[in-house]
Formats: sequence, structure tokens, C-alpha cells
Amino acid sequence: MSALTAFRVTLLDKIARRYPRTTIIGAHLGNPGCAWAGEIARWNPNLFFNVSGSTLIKKQEDLTFFKSIFWWTSVASPHTPKSQASAFEKLVFGSDVFDGDLEEFDRSLERYKRMLDACGVAPEAQANIFGGSLVRIFKGK
Repeated sequence: MSALTAFRVTLLDKIARRYPRTTIIGAHLGNPGCAWAGEIARWNPNLFFNVSGSTLIKKQEDLTFFKSIFWWTSVASPHTPKSQASAFEKLVFGSDVFDGDLEEFDRSLERYKRMLDACGVAPEAQANIFGGSLVRIFKGK
């Protein structure tokens, strides 16, 4: 990963820390800076990501890769959220669908579901990823 790529996704860390009451949703899980994106999402309760675009396509042969990004479920360590929520709940569903291509939207949704299933993400956490977290964000809770 280039220093410039890491800087781009880590810039969200600076913004999230400066504006802790502002919810931020980063695109593409910082692709190709996915590891950085996961860590800064862990550090900042107001920062979430989607995995739209090519990230899930690129990793389709190794979907469990995302367990290394969202590794902190039930792990006690500094900067790890105190809640018992799945680390994967730092994801919200998003899709790069252009020109209303509903078939591509369906493929994107299926890629998300395959990844979450491959990583053993519980149905309750998946429900939050596919809408529950966004409802709370938009309601301001």
C-alpha cells in the first residue's frame, strides 16, 4: 500500500476525532487501505464503512479475509469498543450501482451476504449491517 493511499483513509480518522458527534460513512472500506479502514473504524465510534465497488469482487476467493479486518469482536484491548456488538457492525450496506442497474445491485447484495456468511457474522449483526445501523444513525441514536 502506498503512503498516499494510507493517508487518504487515515484522513477520516482525523475528521472523526475532530467531529466526534458527526457520523461518517467511508466508501469501499478504504480499498486498497482496508486494514487501515478497519482500525480507524475500531478507534472511532462515529465512523462506519461500506464494502461497495471492487473490494468484494477482488477478495471473492478469500472472503474470510474480512475477519482479519474486523477482528476485535469480544476482544478486550485499548480502543476496542466496550459493547458486545460484532466488529462487522462497523459496516453498513452500500452499493456502487450505476444507471439503475438492478441486476448489479442484486449481485452486490449477494456478495455482501456471501462475505458475512463466510465470516460467520450472526443474523442480528447482519440485520444491523443491512439497515438497522443506518436507521439509528439517521434517527440520531
